Amino acid sequence: MNDFPLALLKTLPPTDLRRFAAHYQYLSETCLSFARDAELRMQNTAYATRHRAAIDRTIDDVRALIADGLSENKALLEVARRSHMPIETIGARWRLHQRRKTKNYRQKRDLEIMRLRRSGHTNAEIGHKIGLSKSQIGRIIQRIERDTI
Repeated sequence: MNDFPLALLKTLPPTDLRRFAAHYQYLSETCLSFARDAELRMQNTAYATRHRAAIDRTIDDVRALIADGLSENKALLEVARRSHMPIETIGARWRLHQRRKTKNYRQKRDLEIMRLRRSGHTNAEIGHKIGLSKSQIGRIIQRIERDTI
């Protein structure tokens, strides 16, 4: 059992993990935990996809409240209350907006992508860490490699 590649279990869909857990009692807790994590990731992705426009509009709302004199935290709380969205979602989107508006955001992001790539991460892993899709990461890497030749 010690040589079983547990990391591979994380790549299986929740239904397969549940079936696997039923047949192998000694893997049950690990499989069920991975299944719960996978379901949560799928729910978060579905939520973000359904509410993308509304989430993006919160940036303008936060900006307007800050311009009216509210602190950043109070503005975030007020927008969460008005929009009936989780404060975590609005806060994460606001922080991403703040990072992206910095002067050298793209250059810093590209350097981080190439650092992760050199250390052996896959495009999907890099995308998860950076907040982009694996196909976007692939295009960025191709652009960087093309521009540096």
